[in-house]
Formats: sequence, C-alpha cells, structure tokens
Amino acid sequence: MGVGLDVGVDAIRAGLDQFRGLTGDSSCAAGCGSERDRRLRAPSHGDQSDAGGGAAVRFRKVHVVFQPHRYTRTRDLMEEFTTAFGDADSLFVLDIYAASEKPIEGISGEALAGSIRGKGGRSAEYVGSFANAVSAAVAVAEAGDMILTLGRAAFRNWGR
Repeated sequence: MGVGLDVGVDAIRAGLDQFRGLTGDSSCAAGCGSERDRRLRAPSHGDQSDAGGGAAVRFRKVHVVFQPHRYTRTRDLMEEFTTAFGDADSLFVLDIYAASEKPIEGISGEALAGSIRGKGGRSAEYVGSFANAVSAAVAVAEAGDMILTLGRAAFRNWGR
C-alpha cells in the first residue's frame, strides 16, 4: 500500500524494521480540533496510557480494509462487527475468506458491509476483491493517513 501512496521502499522497510505492534488510544476518537489526531502507541512494558511510554505515531485519518475469515465466524460475530469499526474514517469490506468452509446463505462480505451501515451507523463499502480494496483505499487516502488491513493472512503479501 505504501508504494501505491508514493512512500519510498526504503522508508517502508525502515518503518517495518522498527515496528513492534500497536495498541489503540481513543482519546481523540471524537476529533481534536480541525485536524483529527490519531494516536497509536508502540507497546512498552507496563502502562499503555499517555504516561506509559512508547513512541506516538499520529495519523490524520484511518482507513480500514477488512477481510472476514470463515463464514461461520462472520455469522457468529455479525452483530459485534456492526460496531467494531467505529473509529475508522472509512471501511472497505472484502469477500469472506472461506478457509475450506462452504458458503452460508445470507452471510457474505456484502451483507456484512450492509449490516455495518444499517445497524452500526457507519460508512462501510463492500469492495469484494483485493484489487478493488487497493483502488478504493488509495483513492481516499492522503498524506498523513494510515491504511490498516485486518483479516486473512494473505494481506502480508500485499506489499510484495
């Protein structure tokens, strides 16, 4: 994704080499002035509050690309998913990764996106494929934004 946003490969490598994971800090979930302040803290030992250490990484907006994993899991967690993406500025939902399961009628990435819009009151766009997800996320992302990929392990191959 970084390459698609004209971030240099060396900068991406350097960032990934130092990355040790993230934990959320919702202190600005409702917005902080004219430019929203997203804080994600690199984990440190002990407290994860502002005083707890860890380098703050700030993002203007957070765009989420989500691929649900397994039909049964999506069915069982459908209600929870409707509110799980509340801090995202945009959400792009892919088709479900079946993991050898047979489809379940009425359970799909498209149905999930509709449920999030309807019950969660959030914007959610069904994009279906990886190619569509990349196009959609890159179209809305600007300098200072983060594109967060969640779901199936195939995401690890996006940057290759």
